Amino acid sequence: MGKLYIRTVALILAISLSAGCATALAAAGPAAELTMAGKLSALEKAYYGSEQAGALLERVDRLETDVYGMRGTTSLDERLTNLYTYTFVTSDSTPPSFVLKLNAVEWGVTHNISDGPLKNRLTKVYQLVVGNDTQMSLNDMLRKLSTVTFGNQSATFSAVTVPKDTLIKIEFINDANSKTSRVGDPLNFKVAEDVTINGVVAIPKGAYGRAKVSKAEPAGSFGRQGQLEASFQDVTAMDDSSVGVFLGEKAKQESTNMAYAAGASLVGLALLGPVGLIGGIFVQGDEVSIKSGQMLYLQTTKATTVYGVQPPAADGGSPPGSSPDGEIAEYHVSSDDSNNQWVNY
Repeated sequence: MGKLYIRTVALILAISLSAGCATALAAAGPAAELTMAGKLSALEKAYYGSEQAGALLERVDRLETDVYGMRGTTSLDERLTNLYTYTFVTSDSTPPSFVLKLNAVEWGVTHNISDGPLKNRLTKVYQLVVGNDTQMSLNDMLRKLSTVTFGNQSATFSAVTVPKDTLIKIEFINDANSKTSRVGDPLNFKVAEDVTINGVVAIPKGAYGRAKVSKAEPAGSFGRQGQLEASFQDVTAMDDSSVGVFLGEKAKQESTNMAYAAGASLVGLALLGPVGLIGGIFVQGDEVSIKSGQMLYLQTTKATTVYGVQPPAADGGSPPGSSPDGEIAEYHVSSDDSNNQWVNY
């Protein structure tokens, strides 16, 4: 057993408790803390994928026309603040954000959340469901898509608490290798299964997660093993807020169970140490590798309140929840065709 142990290259994943920010959509922070240029930059990156060229006023006019179908008439700062709130902010005193509504509709159609600019994501789902008639504002497109998707039923957007140590199954979406990777390289992943609390989808399948390579040393002479360490940061919830994650004991045990079910070697499982992971899953020769598509369990660092979606059930009731541990505050939203706005009641 000792010789096999020495020959087996362990994948060591350093545990990071840093929550950080979720994605470019949520990274900008509260609107009150941003300059006008900061708000505009965050909005353009969210809708288009990058900052746009042109003067500030010209860019705001273009953005409002794309999103609302018309330009605002108040001060430039007020227009940007309203657009920022409409796009990103969900609270007990505001309607669900554009991001939350788009995530909910996309999840309702594909049972998956994709990554990328909001405009591209909405257009893709709209064309899939409704057709190619996209000559309308993004607000109108999302409203129509929601009506087609959910019908006369209203989706319920709820503030729900994801408990500490909730397990999240993840799938790596890029490769890393102890020989070729460098410290700081992204080691990103996506959520492989919905995290549902009391019938509310809090963290949807496909949600983006972040990690970084924190150590990478190639295998050397005299049997020296390759080393690959990573720090996990966070995953994004249905409302695009950040949920901190790490590789704790509960996640290690669940990953071990998954490895057994997948037929991983006992030698690899034996490498599960205080900060270790199932090395046998990722071993390739003398180097440690992670491949896109490989899966792992993480767990949440603390209890975190997010806004999720409870889709309307076919019988008008609520679908059963998969976890009884969270706390919920319901917030019902539907599309109102009479005034072309989203209303709460």
